[in-house]
Amino acid sequence: MGWLRKKDQGRTKYVPGDQNVIDDLRGFKLKRSECRMRWDNVLVPVGDFEERHPQDFLRSRRDRIKVRDARPEQDNVFEADSVSASDL
Repeated sequence: MGWLRKKDQGRTKYVPGDQNVIDDLRGFKLKRSECRMRWDNVLVPVGDFEERHPQDFLRSRRDRIKVRDARPEQDNVFEADSVSASDL
């Protein structure tokens, strides 16, 4: 066990039904019972676990956009056939 770091030595003990896993955030070796799977499928220690934000589950309502005085577009009407510089 000389190759293990001092803090990892206690986690290499055999616990029935519990396996060693690597934490996805920091890369530390932990027991599976000390970790939880987050909503975005990241395995994290219990202390770093975050619930999914409630705003992610909101459904928006459709906007009812109505034009108050809808009228068709008018044809372009020109008063004179040609415009000269003196008309301006």
